[in-house]
Amino acid sequence: MNSNDWIPFKWDKEKENWLDCQLGEDEEEVLVTYVRSDGSRYVDTDIFMFDDQWYLDSGCAFVEEAIAWMPFPEPYTEDKRKKTYKVAYETREEQ
Repeated sequence: MNSNDWIPFKWDKEKENWLDCQLGEDEEEVLVTYVRSDGSRYVDTDIFMFDDQWYLDSGCAFVEEAIAWMPFPEPYTEDKRKKTYKVAYETREEQ
């Protein structure tokens, strides 16, 4: 799995109230895409929790409100190979 891939929450068609998708670890903070009642979407952080069943710490419902998740990307690290670029610069006089 690419760390930039969203994982949709989806219900198992065979078992009632079972999710049929990959989930994170207990108490793992993740990025979640939510859908508002007007259909607009936004991204925020949330935490997977497990206590006899999986839920999001925010209390948002899987599938209906929280529609997809992804793990946080790896932190930025500076490339050890310094790259320098020449940039063409043009001065224009105002007319």
